[in-house]
Amino acid sequence: MSGNVLAPQTARGWPGRMFSGALGMAPGAQARFLCLLVALIAFGMRVYRLGDVSLGGDEGFTYSLASRDYPGLLSELIRLGDPQPAGSYLLEKAWLDLGGRSEFNLRMLNVGFGVVAVALAFALGLKLTRSRAAALVAAILVATNPFGLNHSREYRTYAMLACLALACLAALLAFARAPTRTGFFAMVACEWAVIQAHYAGGLLVAALSLAVMVWWLAARLASLRVRWSPPPHLGRWVLAQLAVAGLTLPWLILVSDTVSKFPGMGSGKLSLWTVAGAELAVFTGANVLTEIGTALMLLGGLAFLAGGIAMWRSSARGKSGFITLCICIAVPLLAVWAVTWVKPIFHPRYLIVIWPLFALVASAGAGARGRALRIIAVSAAFAFALASIAGGMRYLSTLNYFNQWRPIVTAFKTRTGDLPANVIQLTVPWPDPSF
Repeated sequence: MSGNVLAPQTARGWPGRMFSGALGMAPGAQARFLCLLVALIAFGMRVYRLGDVSLGGDEGFTYSLASRDYPGLLSELIRLGDPQPAGSYLLEKAWLDLGGRSEFNLRMLNVGFGVVAVALAFALGLKLTRSRAAALVAAILVATNPFGLNHSREYRTYAMLACLALACLAALLAFARAPTRTGFFAMVACEWAVIQAHYAGGLLVAALSLAVMVWWLAARLASLRVRWSPPPHLGRWVLAQLAVAGLTLPWLILVSDTVSKFPGMGSGKLSLWTVAGAELAVFTGANVLTEIGTALMLLGGLAFLAGGIAMWRSSARGKSGFITLCICIAVPLLAVWAVTWVKPIFHPRYLIVIWPLFALVASAGAGARGRALRIIAVSAAFAFALASIAGGMRYLSTLNYFNQWRPIVTAFKTRTGDLPANVIQLTVPWPDPSF
């Protein structure tokens, strides 16, 4: 296979021809141009009236923590037993100190992660499928999905988590191709960063390790008729995981009682079907386009199935990539479901770490080969992309753009300016606080 991922062979048929001749560019240049266009659309959807929406409850909590000094922030995290690592809060504080305290600036951090995720999805789609059409659909899904769009417009950690999940996958594929020193450090940095973004990132790292073992065994035990791309060098991979553990353990020791302290703030004792259904609803936008929600979930499932078949039939890299993606989706999903039987902790946002991986498989059908499969897979992939665009636009149209936060703060400061601090009390509505 060519090492130039920007000039792959596209699948035959109209998905491949869509890049030939239009715009007066070479196919590879057209692909990069369209990726840039999708990234600009993603940026526009994320910054549209970004500062006009009031800070929500979790954003207010993040803002409160990030307003402390660094030692105070760390000590408060340990005291509260917050179920999120320090790395994301430290980055959010640094961003606040750097750019100011406006709603627009606070949220721009995750806008950046959301746009970078679009570029990573395009590059990974191209690498895994060798199809520019599939890569474009992957970029569109990540750019416009209402679930991802929502979290890329807030001052929290979830868009960061999704972006770093893609970065981990990209680092793994690069490490498998060339286990150089640079690749080693990139792998360690990405895995450590995704854990620092959210503890759910640790589930992804565990899934990647399992995927590498399965990939390594399959490449050696499969018959000669089943070709697999070369797996990562196992010894160096284990060494990388030990380095990640060494970087992560000091903080985990400091917060070792978080598991016992944190009571949970979500749903508990759910069936696997309920958890998977809730995730599929947000992955497909069915929770936003409710009038066609069932159809969207079926369409998303069909796109995922057709994309998986297309990846499996495409190449050795496609097979390895499909198995890796499936394991990285299944392990966090099963782990979060299992935890719900211990604590009421489930919320769809905790599994945003697997959302872009789902999008990669669902988009792969756009590069399907074989006449019968191509008709179904390409239709499902592009219909899913159009539904994602519609869902993203619907989401933006339903936001409340009347920012009540700033007038309240101004009035509060004015009316309490001469009062001692110990007699001032601000009451926040619950269970849906809005700052």
